This record gives sequence, structure tokens and C-alpha cells, in this order.
Amino acid sequence: MKSLFKTLTVLLLVSCTGHGQFDYAPSMEHACWLDVQDSLVVSISPYDGSRDTLYINNVYERVVCMSSTFVAGFAEIGAIDAVAGVSGLRYISNQDVHAVEVGSDAALDYEAVLGLQPDVVLTYGVAAAKPEYEQRLNELGVRTFRLYDHLEVSPLGRSEYLKAYGAMTGRRAQADSLYKVICESYESLTVRTDTPVKVLINAPFGDAWYIPCEDSYFSHLVKDAGGVILGSQPGVGSAVISRETAFVLSQQADLWLNPGRGQRPDFIPRMPTYDNTLRTTPEGGNDFWERGAIRSDLVLRDLVSIFSGRTENLEYYLEVK
Repeated sequence: MKSLFKTLTVLLLVSCTGHGQFDYAPSMEHACWLDVQDSLVVSISPYDGSRDTLYINNVYERVVCMSSTFVAGFAEIGAIDAVAGVSGLRYISNQDVHAVEVGSDAALDYEAVLGLQPDVVLTYGVAAAKPEYEQRLNELGVRTFRLYDHLEVSPLGRSEYLKAYGAMTGRRAQADSLYKVICESYESLTVRTDTPVKVLINAPFGDAWYIPCEDSYFSHLVKDAGGVILGSQPGVGSAVISRETAFVLSQQADLWLNPGRGQRPDFIPRMPTYDNTLRTTPEGGNDFWERGAIRSDLVLRDLVSIFSGRTENLEYYLEVK
């Protein structure tokens, strides 16, 4: 649910690629809201353009992660031991994580956080204002640092946050090397075609059916895999369509992605259907939103395989019968 809430907040955002008033251009290759220099990491707010700077004077050995994507980032560069505390530990897919549960942003266990004596608590932002738990931690002398990886529209931009985790833990070389591998893999998989696969995506959420806009994260993935999301509109974030519109789109679709685990709408015709829930935990965690956010090349590989009809050995997707 937390991942879904974070995803839906994109409805309110602009991107750094000319869609809004914040035109800050960091020195990163694909990330918009992050900059990593020799001795500092800069986070740029997509909401108001404000910046926060984390100075790297020493190796950070004890980090608290309020998002599972941060955990995955540290794990990918071999720095999982630096993760001392986690929000939502029971939802984490990685079995190598041995950290303390610190509670959620709405009910943080301040005693647990203070007991860990963290070098920094990494948070995520869903608004310009600093939430109450961050203010309280700062009052208690705990350094917090907010990252906006979930608001990057470029898949490789999300992967590039590896550089921040590398800077914090003294593993810059490992982070840079892995990021290069991901980029090369992603670019080698990218499909360019004049006849894209037509994709129906998502399913009703309450009374709303959300469709990623043309410049959104998932639209970029689908396009790079050789597909197009039916009903997508200009902009970032998502737009809402009616059930009637979804029915019309379904008549044109070649396949359906991400219907979720709810009851299949009876007005949607049968077609090849795949959901990104192959790697889920019994408690409801989903590695698609954990490691998949870092390894954009693996997600793209799945989509390319699905669109081409070669669906053996998928990493994150399973066929819905």
C-alpha cells in the first residue's frame, strides 16, 4: 500500500524535463532530482525546487531506510550491512537484510531509531513540507535526508540513485560500475518500432482507473520495450479514465499488464495478461517495487520478453490465467 500511495503522488508532480517550473539540471546522466559530487549528495525537491545537501565526511556505517528501494540500492552495491533500520521490515524481499524495524512514518518508533544511533535516516517525500516525524527526528539530533527516486520518470534515473548509496558507504566504484552495467544492458534491450504492441494497463482502483501519462516512469518502460499504453495522455503522473473508456481500449489491446490481484472486471475481454507480482512476500511486499526500481534493465527485459511472446524465465512478471 505504501508503494501504491507513493506512486499515486506522481499525479501532482512536474518533471525536470521541461514540464514544470523547476529547471534545475544536475550533473547526473538521467536522474533529475539528485546530484552526487566528490564529497556531497544533493537532493532537489520536485515540489518547490528546494535543495538539501548531505556532506560525506566519513563512511556511513549505520543508515535507517524509510523506503524499500533504498534497501535494495545498498544491497545491490554490497553495502547491505550499512542498513541498520528499516520501515516495513516484514515487507522486504531481500532475505539478507538483518535490520531493526523502526515503524512507519505515521507511527515511528523514535526509541528504536535513537538506539541505532544512525548516521542518517533516509526518507522519501510526498509533499514540499517536512512531515512531523522528520521534524521530530531533527529535534532529537538525528540527521534526515529526503530522496525522490520514486518521482523520477526515467527508469535509468531511478537506477542512478545507486551513486548516492555508493557515496554514503565508500563504495562509489561499485556503484558506478553497476550503474554502467545497467545502462548498457537497458540500452541493448531497448526496442524501436513503428508498430508498437498495444497495452491495456492497470485495473479499477475504487471508482478510478489510472493510466500512466506519456512521460511517466512506466510509459517510458513500455515504450522502450516496443509498446504503447492505450489511453495515455500527455504529461507525467497518471490520468483517470472511465470504465466505459477502459472497455473501448480493451477492444484494441494486444495484451493487458498489471491487473493486480483483485477480481478481474467482467467487461474486459480475454487476452494475454501479465502481472508484476511474481516476486511477492507472504506479507504483501513486492520486489518489483524494491529491487526492480534499481534494476530497470531487468524490468525492461521482462517487458521485451512479454511483448515478443517469449515469456520463459521472467524476473517480475507472471501470466494471469
